Amino acid sequence: MKETLKKIGGLISAVTLIAFALYLMAHDVKLNIATWVLWTLLDIILVMTGREALLRQGKNEWPWLPIGWTTGAAIVTIILLTRGQWQWTWTETLTVIVTAIAAGHWRATSNARAGIVAATLAMTVAGIPSAMLAWNHPDPSSWWLWAGVSVSCFFTLAGTKEWSIEERFLPVASFMFNGLMTALVLL
Repeated sequence: MKETLKKIGGLISAVTLIAFALYLMAHDVKLNIATWVLWTLLDIILVMTGREALLRQGKNEWPWLPIGWTTGAAIVTIILLTRGQWQWTWTETLTVIVTAIAAGHWRATSNARAGIVAATLAMTVAGIPSAMLAWNHPDPSSWWLWAGVSVSCFFTLAGTKEWSIEERFLPVASFMFNGLMTALVLL
């Protein structure tokens, strides 16, 4: 049952992000492309390291939430790249630097707990330009994207078996970040 809830969380995240990508094709929603490129790259790494960690623990499971994120974020990124809406400021530069440091630490560590904290930090820092954009130019048309990803995190949390940093830190942080984004775009 718990594994099914994790799969549902991954499916909700993928469906929400893919639906948003399709929505982007017909609507002009302001998004920060640096955030989406970073999220796509980090999600790919997260799927690979998550699967590797699960196998090392003797679990033949998949990291469903990151799989859903990767699928959807990649499609959103491709659509944003084809639209050619680029913005690069000191915020994006600083975000890339801090994200690269956190991702580098994440990949270099053999400690699962430190790796999860570094991965979560990288994902959250990568979202700062989007949070700043939502703060400065709230766009209510994207509320359902952020709310949908929050719901997917909730299902993932409901499906986790252990109360540990390794199992819960990333979905809790993502739930909080996406909840914040929902609030910011609705202001």
